[in-house]
Amino acid sequence: MASMDDVFERMQMFRIVLQRFQESLEGSLSDLRNRHDEVDPHWQDEARRFYDAHYGPLHEMLLRYVQDQGPNYLNFLDMKLRAIEGYLHG
Repeated sequence: MASMDDVFERMQMFRIVLQRFQESLEGSLSDLRNRHDEVDPHWQDEARRFYDAHYGPLHEMLLRYVQDQGPNYLNFLDMKLRAIEGYLHG
């Protein structure tokens, strides 16, 4: 069974990786938004409508994660890390 020190260390590492993922996803969505803005005036056919119908729900889900769920989970981890640190180090 892992000690609380191990749990604390693993949770810190997970938080770092999750923060990197959050930043990477934000950057990717920003890049994708820029690419869409570039092709939008030129791509107005049936394929575009099909693409938008399928991409739209995914994009909304990713935005929800980046804007709400990701930051909320990072805040939750920060709260738990502070609690564990208080337990371990007083």
